[in-house]
Amino acid sequence: MNTKFASQLILVMGLIFLFNNCGKGFKSLDFNSQSSQGLPTPTPTPTIPPTATPTPTAIPSTTPSVSPSPTPRPSPTPTPTCSCTPTPTPTIPPNPAGIPGVRPAPAWVGSLPVGQWKAISLNKIADVDSAIDFGYPRSGAPWSSVEGISGIVDDWSGGALASNYGVAGALLVFGGGHGGYGGSDVYGFDLNDRVWKRISNPSADLTPVATTPGTFKDGSPITPHTYNTSNYQPTTNTFVTLTAYISIPNPLHVNIAHHLNLNHLTADKYNPTMWRRSQVNTSQETYPGGALEGGSSCYDRNRDLFWIWEPPHSWNSATDSFYNRFTKYNPNITNSDGTVGQYTNYPGDGSGHGGSNGASCDPIKDIYVFGQFNGGDARNVYYRDLRNPSALAKKLSVTGGPPVSQGNGWDYSDTRDSFIYWSSDADVYEFRIATNTNRNFTIGSWAKISNASSIYPETNGNGTFNRFRVAKFNLNGSLVEVAVVVSHSGEPGENTSWGYVYAFRLP
Repeated sequence: MNTKFASQLILVMGLIFLFNNCGKGFKSLDFNSQSSQGLPTPTPTPTIPPTATPTPTAIPSTTPSVSPSPTPRPSPTPTPTCSCTPTPTPTIPPNPAGIPGVRPAPAWVGSLPVGQWKAISLNKIADVDSAIDFGYPRSGAPWSSVEGISGIVDDWSGGALASNYGVAGALLVFGGGHGGYGGSDVYGFDLNDRVWKRISNPSADLTPVATTPGTFKDGSPITPHTYNTSNYQPTTNTFVTLTAYISIPNPLHVNIAHHLNLNHLTADKYNPTMWRRSQVNTSQETYPGGALEGGSSCYDRNRDLFWIWEPPHSWNSATDSFYNRFTKYNPNITNSDGTVGQYTNYPGDGSGHGGSNGASCDPIKDIYVFGQFNGGDARNVYYRDLRNPSALAKKLSVTGGPPVSQGNGWDYSDTRDSFIYWSSDADVYEFRIATNTNRNFTIGSWAKISNASSIYPETNGNGTFNRFRVAKFNLNGSLVEVAVVVSHSGEPGENTSWGYVYAFRLP
């Protein structure tokens, strides 16, 4: 047997031996056994729940990071019926400029009888008299003049509807003038709370400043008979009075504007530096002895400015009437000398608009509409075209009408596309101008819109002016309008039933 064959035989015999004895002399290598070969049990892979991808850990830096404050979730605007749903968009007539100052209706609006008056105030102007609050006897402050707080309403003075004041707006009053009341304080009837609040304090020093005509030393306006020249700019929440006196008690008007932003809400947060004034509009016609009293104005929401029918100036002997300057006042200008506003003057005419009558802008027809009711004739209604302000006033053809008087309340209604008129008693009327495609408006008509009522505002013999205003509210998704008016201050000595604010819901 050769050597190679012997080696192969030995290898085969060894393999046979191992095959026959592998299950007898050795343990099986069971890898499912925990003690197989003395190896540790492998750690099972953990089951990961299906969650979002975790945010990586931030790398530390030398500058500590500040986590931004979370943005608070805005609360839904409450409505009179349910605070759990957003306020719906009110239904409004089409108007390219929109209707500024439509606020959610306070709860009391829904309870108003349609077409009737209701007293709504919980206090009176006299309850927040600045003289009392500053420690003086009633009508005994330096600014009280002869009449005290009653003069702010009784003395040929108006106000404004501050639609963006507070939660639901406010009816403002300002004025007095002459020997009646010299205070430059502004008062507001909060339409949400239904209470009067003093918004600004009067100037304690009534000395005029020669270099700033129509302005007290503290920057507030020298109080005039305001008639219809107080107004409001909703885009800036600013009360604007468009005339002032030269001094107290001198009843000589100066054509100057004063602005007071109302964001501070009440007099405890007021500072006289909040007043800003315009330059004097010197481009005016003159009358021997100075400009006379009166004047009307309206806010033009299409242009965000004011139109003023100034107090009558020069006498026209040919027509036996005064000329009245028609003026555009843009309050959105800041001048290099720190004053505000810019005047543009247009020709006056002999329409005889003495300023003791209401005026308002029609934003749809884009015209300035006023009555000349001094003679008691309801047919004397005029307009000026705001797209052509140099054109003189045009008289409308009017048939009939209610008994009218000067000093009346007059304001525009969006829901009715008409002018709302009130002068006395329970009767409320509207004046509507017929639409004309070529802008040559010619026809107007009167209609009574009130129902019989035993409750109505008292009449003020010296006029209502723009203390009568139409407020606009969103009530359950619809635009509703409420006329509000105050006729007296409610000062002790007056009739105890006087001095309340009355509301009339337009049908």
